[in-house]
This record gives sequence, structure tokens and C-alpha cells, in this order.
Amino acid sequence: SDSVGMTIVGPSNVWFAVGFGSDTMCVDAVADECPGGGPYAIIVNANGNGDVQERKLDFHGPGKLLQLSVQVESASERNGYLTIALKRSLHGLTDDHYTFDVSPSTIVPIISARGCPETDFPHQHCGHGPSHLTFLPVGTPQSVCFKDIVGSIGGNMFSRNCMPFPKSDLNDQANPTCSIGTYRGGLSCCRDGTPLLDKEQEIPWKDQLLEYRLKFRFYFEGYDEGSARKGDGSMILVTPSSPSHKNLVRLYWQTEAKAGEYDIIQCAKDTPPSQCVQIITSRWKVVDMLTDCSIKY
Repeated sequence: SDSVGMTIVGPSNVWFAVGFGSDTMCVDAVADECPGGGPYAIIVNANGNGDVQERKLDFHGPGKLLQLSVQVESASERNGYLTIALKRSLHGLTDDHYTFDVSPSTIVPIISARGCPETDFPHQHCGHGPSHLTFLPVGTPQSVCFKDIVGSIGGNMFSRNCMPFPKSDLNDQANPTCSIGTYRGGLSCCRDGTPLLDKEQEIPWKDQLLEYRLKFRFYFEGYDEGSARKGDGSMILVTPSSPSHKNLVRLYWQTEAKAGEYDIIQCAKDTPPSQCVQIITSRWKVVDMLTDCSIKY
């Protein structure tokens, strides 16, 4: 068959969406930029009627609306959740539509999100998280297992990449930051819209947006190609010289090796200070800091 069927379930009072081909808002990151934008996504509107739209997302933006290629097979609401069954071709209608590869054992990264109450897409979401789809052959027994505990914080899926030894020690040390079952707080709790107050404190600015301004000052040096321009716009070489600037190749790595943070584990009571030492080490190669990209000099 040349078609793929999808059943998506989400809260019936807000919009919800699934993006295919990436588990982040960037399909192919190049250093700290995202030239290819975000993934292809299907958005289900919050009207309970099963209205959908397809989009090519921007990097953390709503992107552009695509020609509709999905068909709504059914939509039903029960206990506050909307279940919608969709059907579309395996092959994308355009280059911006996702093309599904259903070869056995294919893993498709996805990202999902849900909107905030009383808001329509593309307003700020109130929860998102990464996951993946695994395509398995029909009629063939497969082993299914779950690694670690999964969960969410404030409606956002907890995701932590504690790399295995030798690139990281955190898993071997059972660092609490590697699992939501032991997570004690940190970056995953500091999301947009989350008040950082004690539990018993009332939010003094409830239902009020807090605004602030940032001021930036940029210093730059003009780029010189080593050539001059005639009055008619054609180029003539003044002196055989190289351009004044080259692209900067930045190499970056963290001791916590992509975990983003880690806990300093408290020593047992009465441990002498000289023995209360925690060390984490990362061992990596230069190639681990590189990504496929076109660099022009």
C-alpha cells in the first residue's frame, strides 16, 4: 500500500501537534544555526471537529502552511481527549511534506506539543517532548522493553542524554540528573512560564505577563573581498589578496557530555572533607565535536 494511517490522541480543549523526522525543532542543526528549519508537522485544532493543518515549521516558529495532504478518517471525543484517525500517502506531496520510510526496524524521530488553554495555534505551547516511532514487520514476534522510567515535568517530557562511558561518567556514577526517577531539579524545571517560587507562595503576577528588555551592542569589522567595483558593477582585481575574514570553526564539548547539567552528590555523614571529592571525566575525539556542514573559506 502507498498510504499510511495515523491515530493521534490529545486533549480536546487545546491544539496538539506531532512533527516527523526530528525530535527537536531543527531538522539538521549546523553549529548553533538551523538553515533547514524545523520538521514537517500535523496540527490538530482545538475545536473538537478534527480540523487539521500541515506545516513546515521554522526553528522555534510556526513556519508556513502546506497544502493539505491528509484525510480525516474519523474524530471522536471522550473524557476530555480527542482521538483522530488520519490517512495520507507515504510519499510527501512536496519536498516540505515528510516522506515515510516503512522499512522494517526503521526508527522515525518525532516531536509532539500541546497548546495552552484558550489559545489557538501558533500561540505558545504548554508542553512538548521528543520521542520516536519504530516500524516493525507484521506477523513477526518482536522483543519490547522499556529502559529507565519515563515521565514529564510541568507537562514537558523529561529528556536527558547521559552518554555511556568513556564519553561520560554520569551513568556509571548513577548521577541523579540522568533519570526523572532521581532528578532533583535544574534546567528541566526552568521552563518559560514556570514561576520559581516556594510551593506555599502565591504568584503575585498571576495571569500577567512579565516583560523585560535586553540591550545588545555589536562590534564588527567590515568585510573586504580584496577587489574593487567599477562604475558599471563589474569586478576588477586591485591586488592579489585574500579576503579579510574567514569563517570561524568552533569546536565545543562539555565535561558532562551533552547532559547539560549534573548533580554534586552529597557525601555520607561524617565523611572527612579530604575524602569528599567528586570527579567527572569525559574522553572524546575531535570527530565527536564535528558535524556535517559545508564550510567555505
